[in-house]
Amino acid sequence: MKIVLISTYMQPLALGMRYVSAFLKKSGHQVSCLFMGSEKESEQVVSPALCDDFVDHCRGADVVGFSLMTNSFFRSCAMTEYLRRAGIKAPIVWGGTHPTVAPRESAEHADYICVGEGEKAMVEFLDNLQAGRDPAQTRGFACLRNGGLVCNPVYPLCDDLDEYPFPDYDGDNHWVVQKDRLVEAGPKQIGRILRRYRMSSTRGCPFSCAFCNNATQLNIYREAGFAKHWVRKRSTPSIIAELEAILARYPSITAVNLIDDLFLIRNEQEIEAFVEAYVNRVNLPIEIDAFPNTVTEEKIRIISRLPIELLSMGIQSGSQSMLKDLYNRPTP
Repeated sequence: MKIVLISTYMQPLALGMRYVSAFLKKSGHQVSCLFMGSEKESEQVVSPALCDDFVDHCRGADVVGFSLMTNSFFRSCAMTEYLRRAGIKAPIVWGGTHPTVAPRESAEHADYICVGEGEKAMVEFLDNLQAGRDPAQTRGFACLRNGGLVCNPVYPLCDDLDEYPFPDYDGDNHWVVQKDRLVEAGPKQIGRILRRYRMSSTRGCPFSCAFCNNATQLNIYREAGFAKHWVRKRSTPSIIAELEAILARYPSITAVNLIDDLFLIRNEQEIEAFVEAYVNRVNLPIEIDAFPNTVTEEKIRIISRLPIELLSMGIQSGSQSMLKDLYNRPTP
C-alpha cells in the first residue's frame, strides 16, 4: 500500500515516525515521509502554497499518517482540515504522544488514532484495510463511532527491540520544507540535519513522575497487562550497528546524542560492553542523559572512558517533600 507519513514538528528528526516508516517498508509498503519543519528554531507559518504541496503528495495515498506531540496539535488540526477540504479521501491516522494521552480529543480530528507504540499496530491496521476488514478493530487503534470513542486494547509490546529496523534515514521519498515549498531531502539536507545523531537505545521507564507523559503511557500498558514488558533495552551490537550504518551513509555526523533517560538502567557489565565497543568502533563525542536512581560510582567510572560531551540529569527540586508529594519522583 502507498503510505504518506507527515511529521508536524518544527524540526525534522521525528524519531518515532522514522521507526514506523522503516518497519512499514520492511513489511512491503511504499512510504513517503513529509516533514513540516526544516529548521530547528523556525516559527514559520504554513502558507497555502506549502499546504498545496502536502496535498499533492497525499493524492493517491491509501493512508495518510500524522506524527505529533501536544506542541504541534494545532498544526496537525490545520493540515488535516486542509487535506480534507482539498478532497483527500484516504483514512487519516494520528499517532504519537498527544494522540496516545488524549485519544478522544485527537479522534475529533482524525479518522483513526494509534495509541502507544505504532510499528506493529500500523502494519496490522494496513493488513485489515487491505483485506477489507474493519480497521477500527485493530489493536492499539481508536476512533469515534456513533459519537462515542471506540478504543481497542493496545498492541502487545515488542520485547526484543533489536528486531526493529533502524530509523528511516535512507532519504528515499523524504521531503522537507525549504523556502515555503516541499523539496526532496537529498544528502546535503539530511547531512545538515544529522550533524548530531540522536538515537534511542531503550524504551519505557519504570517511574511515574507526575510531569511526564510516561506515567500515562505506563498506565495504558499496565491496564492491558503489559507493564512487565514496558522497560526494554537494545543490545550493544544493535546500537553499534546502527551507528556504523548511519556514519557510513552520512560522514558529516560529528556527535551522538543518546536520548534515553534510562541509558544507565543497564547493569555494569552491559555498560562495560557498550563502552568497549563504542570507543573502539565509533568514538565520536557523545551526550548521555541519566536518571539519578540509576547512577552509581562504578557506572560513572566505566562511562568516564567515553568521549562524553555532555551528561545531563534532571534534579527538578531540592525539596524532598516536593519531589515526593508533588512530582511523585523517586529521587534520592
